[in-house]
Amino acid sequence: MAKKYPDTAEKLAALSLDAVNAEINRLRVAYEDADDPADRKALFDRLLWVEAVREELHMIPPKARKFVAQKAAPKPKGPPVADPESGESD
Repeated sequence: MAKKYPDTAEKLAALSLDAVNAEINRLRVAYEDADDPADRKALFDRLLWVEAVREELHMIPPKARKFVAQKAAPKPKGPPVADPESGESD
């Protein structure tokens, strides 16, 4: 059976602040990991909604966030690569 996530302000209000923060973190990670732009948008909208409810309940202002439709490119791993033409590294 799949876990049921809070889908109303009343259900969020019944959770502890730690549980609300965990839900925000779960949504943030899911948004960052999602590949489909429609999924990313739905997760982003829900993240903003949960943060708005948290602000109403606990007076914690939401972070400023900007929707990005595409997943960020992975950061290169390892040491900087030298540019052979300039003799400098990144």
